[in-house]
Amino acid sequence: MRLAQILHDNLRATQLEEVLSEVDSKIEAMELNKNVLEDTASHKLQEIQRRREELDRLEAELIQRMLQDDLDNKALVAQLLEDSVRGIFAKEEVTEGEVPDREQVEMEKGEEKEKEEGEDLE
Repeated sequence: MRLAQILHDNLRATQLEEVLSEVDSKIEAMELNKNVLEDTASHKLQEIQRRREELDRLEAELIQRMLQDDLDNKALVAQLLEDSVRGIFAKEEVTEGEVPDREQVEMEKGEEKEKEEGEDLE
């Protein structure tokens, strides 16, 4: 452009100014478009991060719940096993001539359980 002005080629100088103006305009449009794309990507990445944190929280809750359920199940099985063992040894205490009926054994188990629950409350 400067050369065209030095050579007094005003037509070419004007054309080169228009080309330069168009190039500058396109560069500015590209920069604005780039900024919009970066902003959009940034917002989407933040949303992904928020979802990831939520999934991590849900995973931790699930693991904690599973561990607690496992402890509860172990305690239940231990209690059932203890009740079974007590029932088996209680049968040995019955004299050979006595055979308790099924209803009486069930009733005694219920009484033992109520007694244990009452002790737990104290």
